[in-house]
Amino acid sequence: MSRATGTATSLALTGVGAILAFATSLSAMGFDGRTLGWVLMQIGAAGLLVAFMIGDVDRDSPHLFVDRERHDAPSRVIDAPQVHVPSRSAR
Repeated sequence: MSRATGTATSLALTGVGAILAFATSLSAMGFDGRTLGWVLMQIGAAGLLVAFMIGDVDRDSPHLFVDRERHDAPSRVIDAPQVHVPSRSAR
């Protein structure tokens, strides 16, 4: 799951939870909509935290980059070429 997807899902859960918790008085057969709203808001907040923590894992390796030139193939990670530039004093 990408960071953007996790963030969007978490915000949607938090929004639906807030509506149920604060804007409705839903109650039927022992089911309380306000309690469900609070649970959804907590799940959304936890998901948002996880999305931000997990989303940065792929940025820890500066020598790797994603090759996205081919749009018909899945993204692949390849090693960046190591380029040696001689110093000017060596000439």
